[in-house]
Amino acid sequence: MAIPLLDAIQPRLEGGEMRVLACFFSIAISLCATASAWWDGGHKIVAQIAYEELSVAERRWVMDLLERNPLNDELFVQKLSAELGPSVDEETKMRWYFSQAAVWADLVRDKKISPMGTAIVATYNRDARHYTDAPFFPRPSDLQALPQHAARPDITWEPGRIEPLAELNSLQTLAKARAEIPDTNLPASDRAIDLLWLFHLAGDMHQPCHCVALFSSPALPAGDRGANQIFVFGLQSQAYGMRSDALHAFWDSLFNGETNTHADILARTASAKALTPLWTIARERARISDPTVWWEEGVALAKSEVYKPLLDRIVRATAVPHPAGGDRPDIIQINLPQAQMDAYVLNARRVGQGQIITAGLRLAATLKELYVAAAGAQ
Repeated sequence: MAIPLLDAIQPRLEGGEMRVLACFFSIAISLCATASAWWDGGHKIVAQIAYEELSVAERRWVMDLLERNPLNDELFVQKLSAELGPSVDEETKMRWYFSQAAVWADLVRDKKISPMGTAIVATYNRDARHYTDAPFFPRPSDLQALPQHAARPDITWEPGRIEPLAELNSLQTLAKARAEIPDTNLPASDRAIDLLWLFHLAGDMHQPCHCVALFSSPALPAGDRGANQIFVFGLQSQAYGMRSDALHAFWDSLFNGETNTHADILARTASAKALTPLWTIARERARISDPTVWWEEGVALAKSEVYKPLLDRIVRATAVPHPAGGDRPDIIQINLPQAQMDAYVLNARRVGQGQIITAGLRLAATLKELYVAAAGAQ
């Protein structure tokens, strides 16, 4: 059964008892080991919002380019058939392709995605492209203790930059995509890869944890990796799919449900349309086409909505070894009274809803611009 958007993100409270530390350390944390934003549910809703904003001609142009991507058979044709059957109508196919495009950059991080998974990961995975972290120092003393982290990231891009010798961050990747997608002198397969990154990063850029790294002395001297190193006891009971209490993973999970089928995504996208006040605000925000502004908005939201409600506990926390061991950075653990936890979760959903709608509208606006530019280049 399809789960409406608002139902899919309701809390799943399983009791208020505090788990003991020994239990905490037994939790698998694989979901927070990488910087995947919004998980499948959120990314696919962004894509569906964009789809519905495009004209028939614009959708067709996007589809033509998506089908030129080098992994079309392994990650699109075969996966579509496996999920929806060998025969689907053109409308369903295009909608599904948009959703798959939005998660492609996460799929190519998983060696188990296909029999060719190891080669796919080695060729296409680019972990650094998923985020651009501005440094955040909660107190002046943190900046004084950790001045080596004070520099803002390089967000410029120029043609000819080669990875992995010089890895691109999310802003640089978006600049590359926007420059290359309409350039019909470039191979269509390369432009298709750029388009796949555009689909994904439109979502990533609107998940605030992908915009900031918090540095605090002495607990987080190497930064929190976009809230991946901050664990809040009990947080995993607040959303579907959570396998740890990591703060970043919680924000990623806001738009996942118990199931995340194509029908589920369409139902959640449809229910999002009922959030009329958020759409009014998002349409105004969608007029801003500069990804640098999107990022600055994300930085501000991370500080005010992700961190600020927890800040007094974050700066008092003591670092402990990472549950996974090895060379992973230390983490901090914080507790929240239930009332504060409930308020935090409710606000995160509100912020997330506005961000996901804005991301979809901005993706659509960007695709429209690139469609016009590509037509003019021919």
